[in-house]
Amino acid sequence: MKILLNSTTVFPLPPPGYAGTEWIVYDLAVNLNRMGHQVVVACPKGSTLPEGIEHIPTSDPTWDIAAEQVVAWPIILPRIWRQQDTVEYLDFDLVHDHSFMGWPYMAAKDHSEVKVTWTLHWYSEMTVPPPVRNPNLVSLSNFMAAHWSGKLGVHVERVYNGIEPDRYLYSAEKGDRYLFLGRIARFKGPHEAVEIAKRARVPVDIVGEDRFTGDPPYVMNVMNSTKGTTAVYKGTVTHDEKLAFLRDAKAVLFPALWDEPFGLVPIEAMVSGTPVIALKRGALSEIIVNGKNGFLVDTVAEMVTLVEENAVEDIDPEVCRQHVLDHFTSERMAKEYESKYVRILKGDEW
Repeated sequence: MKILLNSTTVFPLPPPGYAGTEWIVYDLAVNLNRMGHQVVVACPKGSTLPEGIEHIPTSDPTWDIAAEQVVAWPIILPRIWRQQDTVEYLDFDLVHDHSFMGWPYMAAKDHSEVKVTWTLHWYSEMTVPPPVRNPNLVSLSNFMAAHWSGKLGVHVERVYNGIEPDRYLYSAEKGDRYLFLGRIARFKGPHEAVEIAKRARVPVDIVGEDRFTGDPPYVMNVMNSTKGTTAVYKGTVTHDEKLAFLRDAKAVLFPALWDEPFGLVPIEAMVSGTPVIALKRGALSEIIVNGKNGFLVDTVAEMVTLVEENAVEDIDPEVCRQHVLDHFTSERMAKEYESKYVRILKGDEW
């Protein structure tokens, strides 16, 4: 099977630091290639893919979503439909889109032979399905599949995100510091992690991407709020530094203030042997088993209580890791996507 994976225009592959979607696309490409498929990835300039995986450079890395339409799409389209000796032909069996706006559907709109599936990694203002008979939409969780199905009035399939376990550092021995890891954006709740540090009087490292948040004053407020407290602001770190923080943390605090479409940080923590204390929002109840690999609560006050009671002391790091190995590996993710591709190519579209 020849597959085109269309990534975002935000980060090159593999991403240099904080990233979610881009790691998913990279790992999916690697695993599909291992499974014997011919994989081509459309992604920003500066990407480095393993031998055997072709890279179509699109734009310079940018958070400007308009680049998908004005830069990347004009480069991708000629590869979907190629011309040789004045004869046009389809270059891929299937296009799997991971972008924000779903531009490959424009090829499928004009040419029904083009098979496209789109993984919805986030919320958007979209209120109608893509303009094709079979949009073949996929979401990251049962929660988000239900959300998109209700919003668009079409069936949406589900494939959980997966990670490459061997990329992470595991340790059963933990330090005494808690960790917040995520984008330094209000909806991710880093200010709540600082509040937990203050109220429970425990050390908390605040780690995450703070260059592309869209709200610099908020980043400064979080940074300044840690002064004189047990919280320490670290901000953007390298990938290797992130792995060390995940390995050594006593627990990850995940006070997300929105309904998480999936929650990649919790499985990154668990595969490192680190439990997660989180607000029960969105898909997190599909990832965290209360009392087994972490805790789900309704309020920040309850998170404070769990920290004060040292509740994570009873969580087995090996159980945390095994939960990811059983349910959320990139190999399993790739096999589930492969089964969707086969269905689509057989005409079992949705």
